Amino acid sequence: MELKYQATYRAKGLKAYSVGEIQGVTPALELAEPRLRASEGKLEPGEICMLIFGVTAEEYAWRENDIKKLDTLADQLRKRVPADRLIAWRVVDLKGKPVQREIKPQTGESIDGGAYAQAMKSRAAQAAPVRTGPLDDCLKECCRLQKLCAAKDAPEGVRADWSAAKKRLGAELMQCKSLWVAFDAPTGGRLPFAGYDGRMEIFTAAERAENAQKRVAETCGGEDFWQLKEIPANEMEKFLHLCSENGLTALRVDNGFAPAELSLEELIDCGTAENAALRSLLLREAEYGLRWNRYKAAQVEEKLQRGALESMLTLRNFAWRTLGNSILYALCAMPGGEGEFATSAAAAKLGTGLRVVPGDKCVLLNEKQSGASRLPVFTSKKRALALCARVRGAQPVRMTFDDLVQRVGAAEGILIDPDDLGYRLPKTEFNKVRELRAKPPMAVRVKPVEEASAPAPRLQSEMGELPDPDSFDLPPKTQDVPAAEAPEAGAPEEKQERKPGFFRRFMKK
Repeated sequence: MELKYQATYRAKGLKAYSVGEIQGVTPALELAEPRLRASEGKLEPGEICMLIFGVTAEEYAWRENDIKKLDTLADQLRKRVPADRLIAWRVVDLKGKPVQREIKPQTGESIDGGAYAQAMKSRAAQAAPVRTGPLDDCLKECCRLQKLCAAKDAPEGVRADWSAAKKRLGAELMQCKSLWVAFDAPTGGRLPFAGYDGRMEIFTAAERAENAQKRVAETCGGEDFWQLKEIPANEMEKFLHLCSENGLTALRVDNGFAPAELSLEELIDCGTAENAALRSLLLREAEYGLRWNRYKAAQVEEKLQRGALESMLTLRNFAWRTLGNSILYALCAMPGGEGEFATSAAAAKLGTGLRVVPGDKCVLLNEKQSGASRLPVFTSKKRALALCARVRGAQPVRMTFDDLVQRVGAAEGILIDPDDLGYRLPKTEFNKVRELRAKPPMAVRVKPVEEASAPAPRLQSEMGELPDPDSFDLPPKTQDVPAAEAPEAGAPEEKQERKPGFFRRFMKK
């Protein structure tokens, strides 16, 4: 299997080495050796051998806190080429293109007395029981076909085999006694953990889930964003339908063993829920907002804070763009009657079969602590009817975003799905939503903060009240150059004598 090495730090200057991760899990160090001592074969002029060595987690962390130790480690690996740490090698030309060359490096003794090799054996022994499971054959086959289908020119027969393998795996998963799912810890475990791409993490064994949880915490600066929950077989279908309503339709099975990517269609029969895409974006925006808030409180490295902030702001742009173009529900006081109610603007978008009503008298919700009122808005009729059962004489009415804005009045803003999501959008952001809905989806990029700058914007604990990327304080493009200090009064100005150049001296002769 081809090793996928991804560098996370590259040495500056003449030291040609980098540290990174293999398959996104195993820490490693790669260095270039143009004068390789080989036991078999030899390098041709202009060829370089790239050697990949294993390193410990502590040594890998030196890239952040002790570069000198990392430089020393690279020098030792270059001189000794220890056999117990050498993982792989490849030959490239001066442009970095791979070269087919049969060669074997000459290796030496361990640089740590065999401590690294012993640690790897202990780790393998601990992981051995986790490597076996009832669905391993299905997982491996699905993962193998998944990699083959990643190529654009994959044959149709292979794609058909992959589709069949996913369905088999989905059927096997539904037969398991229980599955383990990663939920989002900052939200108190109320929401499934969804990555930036909206993919959930599901595991067939508790040990595999715990191992993946540790790896995720290591890559997140030591912050644990997972809360593992066991879903028994009799609750699995209910849980998956809830995920479908929230727009979380993609999942990854047993990440770290043979990560197979599936959709809910391979597990259950699920239709398209109302505004499922909008709810998915709002959920993920809230999760990354709380993640960014925790990063700031823990003062983790700036790169992680910036990544969470960029993800949150980008997802917010996507969510607000979708919100501005969606048809939502508000509760209105109306005389009795049956049917589907909608404003004229919503009915024009949705088509016939709706009863057009003004929908002017909307129900507002008041907060007990602050006394502020907000217009409750719902992404589905099912959620709107749940509140209608507690409000006499109210009926759900379909409305456009502009209809909702007109009916906010003196309220603070809107509150989306107050019973479960509780996403707050203040009226000061209404114009921003109008602007975004007419534009293509836009990603947000935040410049790295090299030096101390203005404090970052505050993220309130309520979902939805997020910072504006246009008002985010970025470091200036050019730094002000301080003026040169004037010489003290009365101090004689020293005049340096300029030496004549070569041609002046030559002409004088």
